[in-house]
Amino acid sequence: MQSPSPSTESPTIRIEPPDPAKLAEQICAILTDETDPGKRLELLLHHTVGLVNAAGAYFFKMQGEQLETLGRLVSKQALDWSNDLASECGDLARVAMEQRRASLTPLQANDAVSVISCPVPGVKEEEYFCLGVLAVLGDHAAEPYLIVLQLLAATMVQTGSPAVPSDLLRSIIPADRFPDTQGLGTALRKWAACDIVAIGFSERGGMPKLVHISDVVSPDLKTHRSRLYQKVMHEALDREEVLVWPQQTEGLQESSLLLRELVQDTSMQQGCAVGLKTAGGGMVALILLWGGTGDRSGSIKELQGCSGLLAPLFYQTLRDEQRTGAKGAPSSSSIVKKVVGICAAALFCGWFFFYPMDFNLHPEAQIKPVQLRYVVAKFDGLIDEVFAEPGDQVKSGSELASLDEREIALELSSLEADSVKALKMRDNHHVRGEVAAAQIAQLEYQRLQERASLLTMRQSQLEIKSPTDGIVLSGDLKRRKGGPVSRGQVLFEIAPLDPVLVELGVADEDIGHLREGQEVTVRFDGFPGRSWHGQVEKIAPASKLIEGKNLFTAAFELDNSDNALQPGMRGDGSIHAGKRSPAWIYFHKPVQSLTRLLRSLF
Repeated sequence: MQSPSPSTESPTIRIEPPDPAKLAEQICAILTDETDPGKRLELLLHHTVGLVNAAGAYFFKMQGEQLETLGRLVSKQALDWSNDLASECGDLARVAMEQRRASLTPLQANDAVSVISCPVPGVKEEEYFCLGVLAVLGDHAAEPYLIVLQLLAATMVQTGSPAVPSDLLRSIIPADRFPDTQGLGTALRKWAACDIVAIGFSERGGMPKLVHISDVVSPDLKTHRSRLYQKVMHEALDREEVLVWPQQTEGLQESSLLLRELVQDTSMQQGCAVGLKTAGGGMVALILLWGGTGDRSGSIKELQGCSGLLAPLFYQTLRDEQRTGAKGAPSSSSIVKKVVGICAAALFCGWFFFYPMDFNLHPEAQIKPVQLRYVVAKFDGLIDEVFAEPGDQVKSGSELASLDEREIALELSSLEADSVKALKMRDNHHVRGEVAAAQIAQLEYQRLQERASLLTMRQSQLEIKSPTDGIVLSGDLKRRKGGPVSRGQVLFEIAPLDPVLVELGVADEDIGHLREGQEVTVRFDGFPGRSWHGQVEKIAPASKLIEGKNLFTAAFELDNSDNALQPGMRGDGSIHAGKRSPAWIYFHKPVQSLTRLLRSLF
């Protein structure tokens, strides 16, 4: 690359405050240039020197212990400041890359000149890059320029990427202005087509502070959900990985139990968390939540690839807003804020006390069978084989167990011999003319035949079969194989699965709001992403003490053709009990409790 010719020989270069809005526009233009990566790098080096009015710039790459100079743009004036300028800048870059932190070091031969070293990680794990810039800072603070130069260094790393995330950068950083936190969140939400964007940052490490949630004016950091947001952000920064739940692409990201809890707590379907770290030690965390399902891997990869560019921009915006907010706003802004606050409070009060909202009861739900079918022993016997146990789904007519037939077979053989004997005795009595004795023998033969018919019928009923389709609730006979059963003993309990009965335990203080025909939505713990709908069909006339609570039972039948629901499942129900104002919904129970307390006292 050609070195620019300096206008003077003395180090009189001064840094002018950079313009972040123009910076974003120029970076987008360079990244979308159709030239080869080497040409892009040259343009970026020219842009770096021109932006901060520097005397020169180096771009280094370190892989393992080997340091390589990928590009340089140094004026003749700067070359006169040191006999071995490239080696000195390379040594400072190596230290910065090893420490993973930006550094500001005076030049050995001229302490008025500072070497700003901004390290950034590469795409591969073992690669690291560093941008070294020669400049005279004077009385200007170095921190803003560290942020800008780190952005440029991250952009230089992107020059070799076949898929440059310029569309994302254009969406988030418009060319006409540098956005505030609200604008960053709105732009990121629109680009990712997500429902919620949360942003947090930390200046000195540790737990990041939650500063922005979509559609929330000011996040309440004391709530459980806000603390959960901060925990997910801290995990993303600590693990230095893109966290996604549910996991989509093998090897792209790690799943997170905290992120799963946040997605479920916000009633979303998908989520990802990205941690952004600047070379100066500042940290920014982004959380994106989607209400629907779909393949988000492309957007996540693009966001991950652009993280080096976004980190300093987000961090600078968040840091400046936090510091400005700490000093206080001008008086005119305070007046506007007060007027807006009063209007918002009036609107809120009108909504809170008069706007009709759906009032729902939230009882616990449990699946029970519509009816129970009992399988009993029709006669005494011994258990021979058992084919079903509790939890098995059976069909009507399927064999559940069988009884031992040996005792019946022996008795039948004995009856057959006794019958032959009775016939012979009858015939002998006829020959002798003993009519009475012959009749007695004939009656004995008939008795034996009746007994044989009974045993034959029992022999045909040794197989115990299911009377209906359903699930076996009780009847664990496998441990009693060979044991006796008596007539009328219950061997199995079978519950049909289609339909099933849903029972809702409504607290006695809510029974006045419960009516037959009200719409009900139920969700069960075994199927967190699925819901069922029905109407209240029956309300118990008396309450029951269930698990220490006085509850009335409301019930309705639910179609279960896919046999997904099984007796004993528990979940939560939502009964639509009409419309009430938010004030009544949130405060009617405390008012009732206070009224009962006052009655007991007075």
